[in-house]
Amino acid sequence: VDIYDRNHRVGGLMTYGIPEFKLEQEIVARRARLLQEAGVAFHPETTLGVDVTLDELRSTHDAVVLAFGAYKARALDVPGADLECVVPALDYLIANSRHQIGETTRPVIDAQGKRVIVVGGGDTAMDCVRTAVRQSARSVVCLYRRGRVNMPGSAREVGHAEEEGVDFRWQAQPEA
Repeated sequence: VDIYDRNHRVGGLMTYGIPEFKLEQEIVARRARLLQEAGVAFHPETTLGVDVTLDELRSTHDAVVLAFGAYKARALDVPGADLECVVPALDYLIANSRHQIGETTRPVIDAQGKRVIVVGGGDTAMDCVRTAVRQSARSVVCLYRRGRVNMPGSAREVGHAEEEGVDFRWQAQPEA
């Protein structure tokens, strides 16, 4: 088994998208080591279509599975969604993770001293609000369009966010 990854470290969203406070990077690294010891070959910093073609992979492997992950954000369909201060959740989380593991050369998206609003109610939204709290945001508000019982995020994560000072606004969504 060969795993090709465009990033420097293997693990995809477990490495770059899930914050350290929720999933320790040593656990991901240990799993990668165990896979490598079992015979899996990792090829980091390899981008399909740039460093290797699909035809090349097909000619050297019996089967090819394309597992790109969920990196494309849903568009927020309101006026102003294209403003510079509006950042997709994964861009924020990935920039923070890259900064924490020392990979980023550009400034991290930093919430320190800022008023942060996160739109959404899933686990990714909870990761964003809790990351903003850890970055010492002045305030962190989570807007969710339904009530608490309909939230797709885990109740445990919502509870942690509340304990950390996140202000939840139920049945609310931005108009602009």
